[in-house]
Amino acid sequence: MTSASPANNFLSEIACGSCPRLVCDFVFDGTVKWIPFLRPTVFIDPERLERRLREEFAGTDGESRVVVRQAVDLADSGAYADDVGVPLTTEVVLEELSDAPDGTPAERWNWWIGSLEIAYGEYDQFGIRQYRK
Repeated sequence: MTSASPANNFLSEIACGSCPRLVCDFVFDGTVKWIPFLRPTVFIDPERLERRLREEFAGTDGESRVVVRQAVDLADSGAYADDVGVPLTTEVVLEELSDAPDGTPAERWNWWIGSLEIAYGEYDQFGIRQYRK
């Protein structure tokens, strides 16, 4: 959360705890004025990502679907954009997974999520534990 000094008039951004996609601007001039707006939603094209995962990394349909669901959840959370400074897109996911050692889409996803967990923490929730074949 950003702290405000009464001596400064400024515009800042904080995420509301109840909805990580809801962000409020505030101007501190003795009173706080909240102007809610939503962050842009998902930058992931689920159909395209699912197709490209199968084309580039093989794996099963079920495996690709669960990777897409986790990618959409990660994008929706705003965590990646907040930590890395760029939105999570289909292209970013594919590029990051291509850097992983050999493996299926889920194995590559978990390798990448593990690296984000080490770097920033709190990414374990986006890992894949199981999926339908």
